Amino acid sequence: SEAIRNELNTQQSRPYHFSRGEVQVIRSPDDLDMFPRPRLILATDVSLSIGFSRYIFTKMANDPRNLVLITQRCRKGTPAYQLSSQKKPPPLVVKIKVAKMVELSAHEIKERLKVTIRVQFTKLDF
Repeated sequence: SEAIRNELNTQQSRPYHFSRGEVQVIRSPDDLDMFPRPRLILATDVSLSIGFSRYIFTKMANDPRNLVLITQRCRKGTPAYQLSSQKKPPPLVVKIKVAKMVELSAHEIKERLKVTIRVQFTKLDF
């Protein structure tokens, strides 16, 4: 976020000694191509399971030159937890589902919207 970038670029709190301008906020995956390699990416979602951090993880994790650094404990079931809990040496395997948007025709939309309801009715006599 902008607040993190501003804090890293102040003289008072420079734990990693980044020089001004070295920390850039990226708002979309397309912005990544503007920066030369190698890159250090600090993802704000440590679980790597949603949003931009998940997208970047799926794009970069297969390249052995890249490093995924987990900075805190992660919730079970997340890609970050799968990585951090593996006991074997690299390469590590993480299975995640990647959904894609697919354009549907009008007929396909109608078919997907059809709902079948089955009701079992029992008459009660008192």
